[in-house]
Amino acid sequence: MRKMSDSNPHFQFGYGMIRILACIMVISHHIIGALYADQTNLNYQKILLVLDNLFMVNNGLFFMMSGKFALERKVESLKEYYARRFTKIVLPFLLVAFIQFVIQSTNGLTINSVSIYFSKILHGEIYDWFVYAVIGFYLIAPFFGKMLQQLNQTERMILLILLLGGILINTLNHIVGPFIFMNGNPFIENLVFFMIGYLIDNIVFLRAKRAIIICLGCLCAVVSCMEILFTQTSNSLLYGPCITRIFMCCGFYVFWGWMDCEKVTKSRIVYKISNLTFYIYLFHGMTQGILLSGMRDDEFNIFVKVFVISVFTFLLSGLMAWILDLVIKTIHKGYRLVKRV
Repeated sequence: MRKMSDSNPHFQFGYGMIRILACIMVISHHIIGALYADQTNLNYQKILLVLDNLFMVNNGLFFMMSGKFALERKVESLKEYYARRFTKIVLPFLLVAFIQFVIQSTNGLTINSVSIYFSKILHGEIYDWFVYAVIGFYLIAPFFGKMLQQLNQTERMILLILLLGGILINTLNHIVGPFIFMNGNPFIENLVFFMIGYLIDNIVFLRAKRAIIICLGCLCAVVSCMEILFTQTSNSLLYGPCITRIFMCCGFYVFWGWMDCEKVTKSRIVYKISNLTFYIYLFHGMTQGILLSGMRDDEFNIFVKVFVISVFTFLLSGLMAWILDLVIKTIHKGYRLVKRV
């Protein structure tokens, strides 16, 4: 994780916490989804729906963080940039996907299974939409970054308003029926999170509006919870880039990212764990499956299950992520040595 610019020297702790909390919420979301189907208590179901709805700021926060750091970066060499992204994002994904494929394969590791694996990768049969989205974002980030960095404060604010306006219109189209035609990125896809992550942190005017942004995020969280409880089918975008989800993410992002770190004990542990969150994400599917199979018994309270499995999934995935990080760093060092030769 790169250091913040000189103009924002104290924000690193908060951004590290965003990564960690977003990662935990991704894990909890998937565990709730797995346990919800077995739940017969209607009141518990409603609570799970509300919790799941709140936790679903996770992907938006990851995309916002990616946008902030990727679009702020001044890329001197595209070759070096893409090589680093490949070793940090694509290669770990391929390795973890291969491990999962081998574990699930009935024939184990053979030459034929390796060829089948690459065939499935090329044909999209081994698929993780989040990873593919992140890869796509980073492919265009150097070019978007140069464009956005050259905008003045007014132009950035206008762009932010246009993005939010597009999301609002698209949300209303899904709730009350299409009244204004909308089509195309970035107004109706996850790319909007990526761009807002940069814009919200680089518009000086918004710095003084921290409390307003947080309150607006809380208000949208309440509205979103009411929507999931009473009108579940009215907004098909509820878990995606709808206007309430955008403001929920912005409120969470500002609350943690803009905290005064001089009042917070800086933790090297937070720094290290936040650097592993992408790898934890890659491993969490395998680890939570193992833990879920051991806690299907009704003797455990549903919320105890969610908490315990989430914590242990995070810890076990973290251990595996640490090992993967060592492997990736070794590969990266080897690449640099070969390049020098």
